Amino acid sequence: MMYKVNELVKKSNFSKETIRYYESIDLISPVKRDVNNYRLYSDDTLERLSYIQVGKKLGFTLKEIKMILEEDLYTSSVKDVFTLVSEKANEVMIEIERLQKQLNMLTEIKKKLKSPSLSSCSDFNE
Repeated sequence: MMYKVNELVKKSNFSKETIRYYESIDLISPVKRDVNNYRLYSDDTLERLSYIQVGKKLGFTLKEIKMILEEDLYTSSVKDVFTLVSEKANEVMIEIERLQKQLNMLTEIKKKLKSPSLSSCSDFNE
């Protein structure tokens, strides 16, 4: 099936500006143009936009997403994609550890604030 940009917007939940931007950086491209010179996009473009959305949710940059989408997974470059995904997983683990520490501190502060003495807050002036 072929879609004009407005139809692609409705089906993908991306704005027209975002779709145009993705085109300008070669993340997507229209398949062809109709007789009125409107860009026409295929189901493959819609699927690619879905992959872009997932990649963004996973924390990948558009440059990284482009690299992943353009790699032929049957070539040796699969190693580059594996490395990129591994690095992103490590970044997420580090962020989880940081957030866990933050949660622990907030929990401790909350416990201290339940006590009647405000002097207990001086424990956090480190």
